Amino acid sequence: LGESCYRQAAHALRLWEMIPRRWMDAYPRANQMLGAVHLIKVFHLGFWSLLPARVVSVIDDELWGELRVSGFTYGTLVGHAEAGEERFAVMFN
Repeated sequence: LGESCYRQAAHALRLWEMIPRRWMDAYPRANQMLGAVHLIKVFHLGFWSLLPARVVSVIDDELWGELRVSGFTYGTLVGHAEAGEERFAVMFN
C-alpha cells in the first residue's frame, strides 16, 4: 500500500493536483521539466490573476538517505505577485 500511495502522490504532484482548482490552477497542467514556464491562475479580490513561474529544480524519485523523494521547485518570474521559490515534494520511507 505504501509504495502504491507514494507513486500515486508523486504522479498527482506532477500534474499540479495539490492546487485547489476552485480558486487556483496551473497552465500547462503537465509534467514539470527543468526550465518549463507555467502560469499560475489565482482568484482573489473578485478577479483572476496570472502569475508566471519557472521550474528551477526537479526531484525525480531520488534517494535522500532512507527517503525516496519526488517533486519540483518553481521560482517566480517578473509579473508574479510574490518573489521567491516554492518546493512541492512527496517522500516515502
